[in-house]
Amino acid sequence: MDLLSDILSSVKIENTFFGCLKLTAPWGFTIPSSDTAHFLCVTTGQCWLSRNGQPALKLVRGDFVMFTHGGESSFASAKGAPMQPLVDLIQQHYLPDYSIDLRDIPPFVIHAGGGGSPTDLVGGAIDLPGGMGDVLINALPEFIHLSSQDPDTHRWLQPLMNLILEEVDMASSSAPGYLAMSKRLAELLFLRIIQTHWMRRPEETSGWLRGLSDPKIFKALKAVHSAPDKPWSLASLAVECGMSRSALAARFVELIGEPPIQYLTRWRMHLAAMKLAAGERKTSAIAEQLGYQSEIAFSKAFKRVQGLSPVAYRRSHTSRR
Repeated sequence: MDLLSDILSSVKIENTFFGCLKLTAPWGFTIPSSDTAHFLCVTTGQCWLSRNGQPALKLVRGDFVMFTHGGESSFASAKGAPMQPLVDLIQQHYLPDYSIDLRDIPPFVIHAGGGGSPTDLVGGAIDLPGGMGDVLINALPEFIHLSSQDPDTHRWLQPLMNLILEEVDMASSSAPGYLAMSKRLAELLFLRIIQTHWMRRPEETSGWLRGLSDPKIFKALKAVHSAPDKPWSLASLAVECGMSRSALAARFVELIGEPPIQYLTRWRMHLAAMKLAAGERKTSAIAEQLGYQSEIAFSKAFKRVQGLSPVAYRRSHTSRR
């Protein structure tokens, strides 16, 4: 069973936006600390990145950076260049009422700067739903840098950036379908970043992704994901992994960040949320599919994890559709 695909295919991006910044020196902007994952790729020229008090990092054409959660960052044409918040830059040159919380913005192009050497940046934000979306984000390091000097990364990243740039151009000419295309491209980019980072630097991951690299914990995760309806207990999962209950519990918490049965419940409720969002009507049927003998027990567990009753959750997604 491909556990990475199992998780990745179950998490859908809720909101996203792309933008192309065509800047001429001198220029500089800051991005505040945020729980929303955001990325930036240099497509022309070069710039300097500063983050969280770390030494400035020079980015050149083809370099890609992603900030998964937390931390303020700044980008500039040179050290000491004048700075302004990115929000102000977007408000001045594109959308006067733009704010960090605004979503479903069409891809945009901004021209700004002092008229010197050019730098083009493609950037965007990716907003994942809570639950398993949080599990994925929290498993990644706060900062990911993919270098233009890496030929394997460049081989897939460059065509993907070209697609995003093409979508930005189409959106600027009011071509229909840009929101749907933006979300699909964002999903593809985010999933590829996770896959690439986990395969190359598994030691830099944590939580669920780190658990995939541990042979024993992998067996526990595989058991849960293969048969979420099975009445798993700590004892039965320990047998599946060939570990004692205490050893499994300790190792699982160390890597995943929560006990095995709590993770099982979270995964079950994530699957239930997907079914409810898709319009499945019978709560009793969903409860049975996920191993609950009682609809009441299932509903209590769902509300505890998702914050809403199954009926309220289904209603909220029905209204969105």
